[in-house]
Amino acid sequence: MRLRHAYVIELEDVVEEGGEVKLLKARIVPGTLGANPEDGIRPKGVIHWVSARHALPVEFRLYGRLFRTPDPEEGGDFLQNLNPEPFW
Repeated sequence: MRLRHAYVIELEDVVEEGGEVKLLKARIVPGTLGANPEDGIRPKGVIHWVSARHALPVEFRLYGRLFRTPDPEEGGDFLQNLNPEPFW
């Protein structure tokens, strides 16, 4: 993961409490300020930081996968791969 306008970070530990994630511990990958890691692995996303003081209220809507497999036409019929319980 890359921090917007900053370094690539690597997750090192997840702290859970009562089944909920409470803390993510990560480290920066040295030499990645404005560059990709030398090992050739590219970050899959970017985190854009917004301070709480400047944040605006938002609403997030999380949806489940529409299909059970990455290729909806796997097996020849996409209707057979519809997820019977998408959470929406």
